[in-house]
Amino acid sequence: MKSEYVGISSAENIYAEKTLLQTQLEILELMKGYQEYGKARKEGFVLKVALKSKIGEILDALREMEKVLPRVEHKKTEKEEVVEKAEEKDITLEEEIEKIRKKLEELS
Repeated sequence: MKSEYVGISSAENIYAEKTLLQTQLEILELMKGYQEYGKARKEGFVLKVALKSKIGEILDALREMEKVLPRVEHKKTEKEEVVEKAEEKDITLEEEIEKIRKKLEELS
């Protein structure tokens, strides 16, 4: 087999070099972005772990405070009693709307 050579002009040579250099530059910029992404992801993971440990510490402190603080009986307000009664009756939202509309009509 014989090797064949093709001659290229100076303008084609410059164009090819420019294109090659631009491609290399784009590849390097992509690699740089990928490395930055990896660093950001690692940092995010470290922050998540730190946050989780801080939340655990806070929950432990709250549990300790609950043990130390005295218990207080809570009296229910009228509003809470009404809410409980509504939950017990399993009144749907539509039914409650109808009741209110009927009351409004009676007052009119």
